[in-house]
Amino acid sequence: MMKKSFMGFLPALLVWGLFLASQAKADSVLAVDLNGARSIGLNAAANDVIVGNPAVADVSLQAPDHLVVIGKQAGRTRVIAMDAAQKVLFNQIIVVVAGDEGMVTVTGPRKGNIVQNDYACATHCSAIPGGSGSGSGQPPAP
Repeated sequence: MMKKSFMGFLPALLVWGLFLASQAKADSVLAVDLNGARSIGLNAAANDVIVGNPAVADVSLQAPDHLVVIGKQAGRTRVIAMDAAQKVLFNQIIVVVAGDEGMVTVTGPRKGNIVQNDYACATHCSAIPGGSGSGSGQPPAP
C-alpha cells in the first residue's frame, strides 16, 4: 500500500524539482547607483572575478568571500565570481542606474554664461566641488 502512494507522489516531486532547477538558472539582476556601491557576501572564497563590461561596473574583492560592486557608468554588465575549482559562486546581471535621489542640479546664468552647480541634499544642501557643472562658467553638458 505504501509503495502505491509513493509512486503517485513521484511525478509531482519530479516536476517540482525541474521547476526549482529552472529558477536557479534564471538571470537575477542587481541594481547599483551610478557612483554608488553594493556589498555582496559569497558562500565561499572567490578565486576569479569577471566583469563583462568594466566601463559600466568595477568589482573590488574586499575579502575572499566579500565583493563590492561599484557603478561607474549607466548601463548593464554581468559579474561572475568563481572559486578555485571554477564553481560559480556569483552570477548576476548588474544594471547601473543614474539615480538622482539626494542630488540637485541648478542651471542658470552667471557672468553672461549658463552654468550648472550640483548639490548633495538631505535636510540641507551642500555644493559638490567639481560636480558636473561646478559653476565653472562652462555650458551644461547636453
